[in-house]
Amino acid sequence: EAFWRGVGGAFLHAYASMVNPHFSRFMHSLFGGRFKGGPVKTTNRMRNKLAEDMPRFTNVDPRADEEARLACGHLGDVVRGSVACEGAEEMVLTLEQLQQLQDGQPSLEVWRIKNTHRPEAE
Repeated sequence: EAFWRGVGGAFLHAYASMVNPHFSRFMHSLFGGRFKGGPVKTTNRMRNKLAEDMPRFTNVDPRADEEARLACGHLGDVVRGSVACEGAEEMVLTLEQLQQLQDGQPSLEVWRIKNTHRPEAE
């Protein structure tokens, strides 16, 4: 059971570790020193995050439940980083630039944008 509980996170961590340098180079090419790469999420943090976000899998035997085995696929920020912006106008321009990457070449799918300046802002 321990193997099946941890194999998804271990695979995701290994894959993210391979992708992270490419992601960082790509983001630096777009945003220069404004981009700061974050660490790849650890398998322990993945386990804790899944327990917080998907508690229904906490006591499920992953050998008997395919959805429990694949639950780590719901994690959205295993590879991550931040782009610093000076003021609201630059934030809007940066957001637009990120959103344009979803349809272009190369492409990047933005899963979440977090405003750490004003939490009450949408």
